Amino acid sequence: TNCEVTADEGKTSVVSANNPKGSLMSASSDNIGGIVGYMGEGRMKVSGCTVSNATIEGSRQVGGISGFENYGNTIEFCTVTNATISSSGTGLVLSNRTPNVGGIVGQFNQGTATQWLTVTNNTVEDVTISQARSGRSYIGWAVGDSHYTQNSNYYVVSGNTQKNVTLTLDGSAAAFAEIGNAVENLKTDN
Repeated sequence: TNCEVTADEGKTSVVSANNPKGSLMSASSDNIGGIVGYMGEGRMKVSGCTVSNATIEGSRQVGGISGFENYGNTIEFCTVTNATISSSGTGLVLSNRTPNVGGIVGQFNQGTATQWLTVTNNTVEDVTISQARSGRSYIGWAVGDSHYTQNSNYYVVSGNTQKNVTLTLDGSAAAFAEIGNAVENLKTDN
């Protein structure tokens, strides 16, 4: 709650995998986030946190607040500002290792009837989000990928705002979306 990752004006705080351009056949540079890399199963909450003047980079599952969010977890009232968030993995993509990058969360996992995944009331501002590859990779200004699920009824992405966000896939402008790869009927308000 109320954590901050920042640098003085004119400087940059770097959160990076050991090899952000690592092979997508490996999981060694996954789950990179400005506050937390991997939110495992359970009832964890990240609230009121700020990431600013930062570069966040990894091979896949990279997010401004969390690289990977599993069921039962919540990210709320957080701000990502003046940041660069990038996923630069290389090589072949296995079905369960698709690169995903988002302004708040890189990738969602499964929700359950009693443990939803929630991303609400967050702000992404003055942020560049990039993905090194255009094929089988996902990018969104809030969430990169929510498709790794079986039931969209257990996810809530709402009340999030963005301003001055740039998305690029393989060096080209990406489709501007709150969720880069969404499950059909995902509950959103945007």
